[in-house]
Amino acid sequence: MADDRGTVDRPGRRRTRGRADPWSAAMDALPDRVAVLDRGGRVLAANRSWTLDAGGCRAGASYLEVCDRAARGGDPSAGRLHTALVGVLGGARPSAEVDYPDPTGDRWWRAEIRRLPDDAGGRDRTVVRHLEVTEWVRTREALRTQAVTDPLTGLVNRRVLDDRLGRILGPAGPDQPTALLLADVDHFKAINDVHGHLAGDRCLAQVAQWLRQHTRPQDLICRWGGDEFVVLVQAPGAADVEAVESRLRRWAGGSVAGVPVTLTWGSAHARAGDTPGTLLARADHELRLAKSRRDDRDRGDGLRGRRLAVVPSVGRYPDAVRQGDTSPLPAPRLHSSGDRASVS
Repeated sequence: MADDRGTVDRPGRRRTRGRADPWSAAMDALPDRVAVLDRGGRVLAANRSWTLDAGGCRAGASYLEVCDRAARGGDPSAGRLHTALVGVLGGARPSAEVDYPDPTGDRWWRAEIRRLPDDAGGRDRTVVRHLEVTEWVRTREALRTQAVTDPLTGLVNRRVLDDRLGRILGPAGPDQPTALLLADVDHFKAINDVHGHLAGDRCLAQVAQWLRQHTRPQDLICRWGGDEFVVLVQAPGAADVEAVESRLRRWAGGSVAGVPVTLTWGSAHARAGDTPGTLLARADHELRLAKSRRDDRDRGDGLRGRRLAVVPSVGRYPDAVRQGDTSPLPAPRLHSSGDRASVS
C-alpha cells in the first residue's frame, strides 16, 4: 500500500525511495505506542510498540474508525478517546489528553494527541502516543483520598461535607428531605485529661465506627473537627430521614477501654433558601442547647465524693475526678433522653 510518505514494506515501517524513513528508527526506539495519523485519522506510520498492541490498527487503517466502533460497542474509554481525536483532527484544539484503564483495571494509560504544524505541502499530521501512567494515577488518587479523609477515624473531612452541602443546597434547593445531625462527644476534654490523648483518639475512632454501624451506606458521616461529627441524611421520604435520626439519638453509647463514651446531638432539616452556613448554624444552635441541658442534668445528679478508675458515666466524669475517691460504683445502666444517649 502506498501513500504520500512512501511505501510500506511491513506494518508500521516505511521506505522512502528505497531507504528507511529517517524518523522510523527514532519512533521504534520509544517504549510507548506512537503513531502518526493523517487528517482523516488514518495511520500513516507507527512504531513497533503500536503495531504489537494497537488491536490490529496498523499502517493504512483508520484509527478514528477503530475508536468509533469500540465506543459504539460500549467502551467508555474509547468514546472519550474518539471525541478527543475528532477535536484535534478537526482543528478545534491543538492537543488533548485522555487517561483510561486497561480492561482489567490494573493498569492505566494516557493517550496524548498532538497536531503537528502543516508541512510544506500543506499536509496535516497528528501524533498519537499511548504511555503507561499507572503509578502516576495511583499516586494522584492516594493524594486525593488523603486530602478529603480524616486520618484518625477514616471518615471524610469537612471539605467533602462542604462540597456535598453546596450541591444539595444549590439554587433549586434540596430535591428530597435532608437532615444534618451534629454530634459532640460528652466531656471529651476530661477523657483526654485523665486517660491521656491516646485514649481520646481511641474514643474518636470508636465513635466513627459506631456511627457507621447506625447509619446507611448512602449517609455521609464526617469528622467536622475535634470531637464533633456530622451525619448528613437524605431520603425520598421524610419518614426515612426521621428513622435514621431517631436511631442515632436512641443509641445508648458504649465503652472504649473501660471509658464510657456518649454523644449529645443537635440537628436541622433543610428548607428552602438554606445555605450550608445557615443549616449548620441551626444544628449547632440546637447542639449547644442540648449540651446546656446535659450539663444542668449532670449538676443535678450530683455524684459527689467518689472517683472511678473506670468511670461509669462520662456525663458525671468531672465531679467524680475532682473528689479523688476510687471506690467502686454499681454497674452502669443504659438510658436515653430526647437529645442525649448515655450510660449511668
